[in-house]
Amino acid sequence: QDGQNSKKKTLCVMATCSHPDTDDDGVCLECGEVLREGDDLRVEAWVQDSDGSTRMVGGSVEDLESYHRYTVLQDLSGHLDFLQSSLKLPSGLVSLTMLILKDKKMMEGVLGKTSSIKAGAALFLVCKGKQQTLTLAQVAGALNVSLLHLHAAYLQLDAHLRYCCTVNYKSALIEPLIKQGYSPENHLESLFLTLFPEDRYTEFYETTISNCAILLQITEDSWLDTGRNTLPVASASLFVALEAQGKYRKEYPQIIEKTYGVSMKTVLLRFSELKKEMLARASVLPCASDYSKMMQNLPLVFSWFRRTIEIKKANSEKRQEKNGQKENESENEKAKEKEKEKEKEKEKEKEKE
Repeated sequence: QDGQNSKKKTLCVMATCSHPDTDDDGVCLECGEVLREGDDLRVEAWVQDSDGSTRMVGGSVEDLESYHRYTVLQDLSGHLDFLQSSLKLPSGLVSLTMLILKDKKMMEGVLGKTSSIKAGAALFLVCKGKQQTLTLAQVAGALNVSLLHLHAAYLQLDAHLRYCCTVNYKSALIEPLIKQGYSPENHLESLFLTLFPEDRYTEFYETTISNCAILLQITEDSWLDTGRNTLPVASASLFVALEAQGKYRKEYPQIIEKTYGVSMKTVLLRFSELKKEMLARASVLPCASDYSKMMQNLPLVFSWFRRTIEIKKANSEKRQEKNGQKENESENEKAKEKEKEKEKEKEKEKEKE
């Protein structure tokens, strides 16, 4: 072709068009799409369709960037629709997740991640902010992706959205989703299902999670979780709860390390610290005078811990009620004093008259 014809000959940019050639007037030979006039810079690129086939598309740089973004968003939307149907989630959560996925600035925290990882991390963040009972393990299982990679992407996205709030970027949308920090309790279900994937709806699961809640209360009261990664703390509580039921195995810390990327030494250190704290608290019991006795009588020790926590909680509520009553009484006294002052002022005015 001569130089004149090569300038006029362009490529169709329609995503649904399989015919790359256009005539000399810039009209696609298959779909009839009229390309924009004045686009001197034309580029070509191979793209992959949803069925796995590849084809050539072309157009201006802006056209291809728009086409690429369109295909990415379609892919993300497909993952969200699949998660909604498989996990039976409300449609409102998916719509809110899509608002985050469409925002380039919000998604800067997970650049380079696959679309399935992005969709899963964003959906879990929204579900957690809306207090939905959904775990990372469920999302990873539905998408058939690595729980470790999904967990890392979630933490990166959460940290980036917190930064967006600090610079007042769409904070009205983001703040309600991140107001709940990622506490150790949030890890428990994922950790349990990593070790026992088939025991989600069993009495073993309920007992283990209940005991873990007691242990996490102990770590909070003794400041063992202050300023530390919450995952090893949650792992330590889970291991102690499993040990109480005779289900703990030496290979579990290594499994947690491979799955979540946390140091096995750190997990074992938190495990040891928690058991020492338990022994210090339970040493008043005859059945827990030393470590071996305490481990032999862990179910009894747990029931004692549970009872002491309940008593402590009840006393705290009583103190709050008393403080509230005192505040109300002081407010009532202040109101009465103000009324007395007003009456005195009125009497003085009458005397002057």
